[in-house]
Amino acid sequence: MTTFEEFQASATTVPVSLRNNLDRIHVLRSGLQVEAGKTSRVLGEGSSTGHFSLTHEQTSELRQRLGELLYYIAMACGELRIPLQDVANSSLERLQERLSGLDPDQR
Repeated sequence: MTTFEEFQASATTVPVSLRNNLDRIHVLRSGLQVEAGKTSRVLGEGSSTGHFSLTHEQTSELRQRLGELLYYIAMACGELRIPLQDVANSSLERLQERLSGLDPDQR
């Protein structure tokens, strides 16, 4: 498996054509919006019957969309000079805090 550090290093290789500040922010913003929308669409399709169930094709598309979101998140972290690993660690800490207040039998 690639580490978050390796993934971020690959994702933050910005082509010369995108090196001005305005374009770099627009690419991130629009990429995150588009991929979040597509991810939401697939999730909506998977729950349209009232029961969450994805077809093989939907699972494949969702995996691709989540990967695209991860790419844009890594690019944003690169622009802000925040290690992606720090974001993952912070997210895990918040998750553990939320879970600590729950009844273990209700998890």
